[in-house]
Amino acid sequence: MNGKVVHAIKGARNKYKPFLSPLVHSSCPIIVSEALLKITRSRILYVADIDAIEGKLLQKKIILQIANKFPDVKIWLDGGYKSSDDFKKLIGNNTSQTKKKSNIYPVFSSESLLSIEIARKSLELYPDSILSLDKKDNTFLGGSKIETFPKLWPKNVILMNLDKVGSVHGPDLEWVKKIKSYNSSINVFGAGGIRDKNDILLISKIGASGWLCSTAIHLNLIGRF
Repeated sequence: MNGKVVHAIKGARNKYKPFLSPLVHSSCPIIVSEALLKITRSRILYVADIDAIEGKLLQKKIILQIANKFPDVKIWLDGGYKSSDDFKKLIGNNTSQTKKKSNIYPVFSSESLLSIEIARKSLELYPDSILSLDKKDNTFLGGSKIETFPKLWPKNVILMNLDKVGSVHGPDLEWVKKIKSYNSSINVFGAGGIRDKNDILLISKIGASGWLCSTAIHLNLIGRF
């Protein structure tokens, strides 16, 4: 948000502030990204452009700097895309990304997609995209209703429970179990709530393919991977 890494807490975006991480003592996107990738050894980096999600301009320069700095990492980018056209504006005009296969993958979110028809077309056009099903206070966000059409979902689905994001109140295990019962072949990634390594074991046992985690890593609640 506004060029800085912020501490996202329970979806209250008007209260997000730059996160001076104990891990790196910086809120610079490049520095924080490098630290997270190093400690987790992950080949995927999830990035949410809060400005774009709130309808402001995409922070294109910073996003492309991250993508170019870590060319072997898949950047899962939630840029508040209302449709696939919004993502095209990011990739289509970037020479360095179009010369080779881009390492930026769109995260289409239920909060931002305008309609189910647009959602279907966007996910078909970008088969390697990720779908984020977003809810807060047990209510799905957005009007596309993509959450009710599991046959349209891509291979990778994020369950974004904003009430859990930035908290250490435990992961939403029941939602993962429910979604896996709909379609066991998809890769389900939860978000938020991780408290310790025991939670990581729990999410693995219930079949989650991964988890979006930041706070617990920055605060060293998990330790080294």
